[in-house]
Amino acid sequence: KELVANALHACSIRSEKPLVRVNCSAIPDNLLESTLFGHKKGAFTGAIQCEDGLLQKADGGTLLLDEIGEMNIDLQPKLLRFLETCKYRKLGSADEVHADVWILASTNALLEDMIEQDRFREDLYYRLNVLRIKLDPLRKRKQDIPLLTDEFLRQENSVIKLRKDELLSLQNYHWPGNIRQLASVIKSITIGKETIATLVKRWKSTEEDKVARFPCGLTLAELEKRYIIIKLTENDYRIRKTAQQLGISRSTLKRKLERHGIPNSWE
Repeated sequence: KELVANALHACSIRSEKPLVRVNCSAIPDNLLESTLFGHKKGAFTGAIQCEDGLLQKADGGTLLLDEIGEMNIDLQPKLLRFLETCKYRKLGSADEVHADVWILASTNALLEDMIEQDRFREDLYYRLNVLRIKLDPLRKRKQDIPLLTDEFLRQENSVIKLRKDELLSLQNYHWPGNIRQLASVIKSITIGKETIATLVKRWKSTEEDKVARFPCGLTLAELEKRYIIIKLTENDYRIRKTAQQLGISRSTLKRKLERHGIPNSWE
């Protein structure tokens, strides 16, 4: 998502101005408003001086709101108002501030489901959804892997040149971690920690382990139960993230847990 945001900004008329990024899921709800809009001195406990928000810092440029689906619904109307007026108020201030900012929003959540669950505002969804870019996972655009590999090698100032058979091995892998995983693999290669041969061997071992967890003879219900348990374990039993990865709503996942007798006492 960040690679696409970087490209969109670099090719826009705003390329000489800042590209500012914020991950809405990484900042607590009570701090995100101040992070975006800024605050006046004394606006809240700990506000010992006036601070500009990211909107002001991105003035004339671009602001990427990553994981927009994680933004608290109580904060969403303030963002909607800014999108409609290009004006906002800092926390603790009655004065309006103008900012000329191009907003990019990204998410791996199903916002349509979140709207039905009253967790995302429908009016904000349609206001943001002006130009929609669907990003396929890396496994569905393997033709990009040689180009991305060259770029990551360049970023590491590496003189390594991968052979055609090594590139083919990279293209034959399914990349569950997408571009970040590819970048990490290239970094491991450049520092001599890994080789393509050892990576392929480990990937094959992992795939064989996954096959062993789904032996022949299981019913469709048994397969579904095992897969849900695997995804729950991978996500530390976080219902929301697991539901997103499965492509279903939280309520649907909870019904499946109940049907399969999988405890959800962690919630």
